Amino acid sequence: MKNRFFNISLFIILLSGLNFMFSKSHLSNMSLEKGNRIVSEDTLTLLTEMLNELSLNSSNEYFKYHCISILKVIESYQITDYEESFLKQLYIAFSDTGVLWNASRISSYLERKRPFIISWISPADSVVSLAWILLPENWNPEQSYPLYVTLHGLYAPYGNPIEYMARYLSPESVIDKSFEDGYSIFPWGRGNLWYEGISETDVWESIIEIEKWFEINQTKKFLVGHSMGGHGAWAIGQKSTSVWAGLGIYAGALWYGGNKYLNEAAAEKLKDMPVYIVCGNRDDLLGNNQTAYELLQDAGDTNIAFVTLNGGH
Repeated sequence: MKNRFFNISLFIILLSGLNFMFSKSHLSNMSLEKGNRIVSEDTLTLLTEMLNELSLNSSNEYFKYHCISILKVIESYQITDYEESFLKQLYIAFSDTGVLWNASRISSYLERKRPFIISWISPADSVVSLAWILLPENWNPEQSYPLYVTLHGLYAPYGNPIEYMARYLSPESVIDKSFEDGYSIFPWGRGNLWYEGISETDVWESIIEIEKWFEINQTKKFLVGHSMGGHGAWAIGQKSTSVWAGLGIYAGALWYGGNKYLNEAAAEKLKDMPVYIVCGNRDDLLGNNQTAYELLQDAGDTNIAFVTLNGGH
């Protein structure tokens, strides 16, 4: 009986030791294996080391800047358990060779399935901000291209810069559409601040940063946005008509701010601007967008379009 008890105890001790060795050593090694989706507890360290290594070893200056920009964002914000889940997704997207459009391959960006990240320290308040940028089809870095500044809609996850950055740098999410003939830039806009104040500043700063790296056709800059972003395109566009070659308002939440921008004065400023408005026929915002179209018509804008589709927001 004593021998049996001794043997069982010895087995439990040995098993515990093996489990300890596996969890502390083998799991850490497995997290670095190609094609394996297990990540260690110290995701931040693994991701930081990998991005630094990718940056050092890459011969592509844009990809280097991409990796450095991601690191800049990560290092500038306090990482909680919530943010760590997105860092894990980032790590897998870069490290797992089984991920479709692996984020460590430059071809994933050239094929416009992954966005480059650009980040900068804002001169306005010293906050690190960021934007996505998608390349034109058949991109030639020596060539000048149009710029499409796309303002995102109101979406709670976009209030978090880590989550925003990881949106299309995760294993399951890739981009399946953009403007083929030019650069598409998606400013963070400091989250969900309706592109006013520091949020508007963020849009302009993103353009400045883009122009440091990419050749932009200064006569072909377009400002477009959906929902809250449609409000932003209308509001910013009427204040800076000399910058834009055209506006795109997609189901714009033009009610925001009351009559601050949705009025005759704004339409008068935009009367020489090509404006494309599209909205679902079952969208609660349909009336706002029809009003914008009618205001432009009354102002004498002849280069406008109003399109409806069978659907909601």
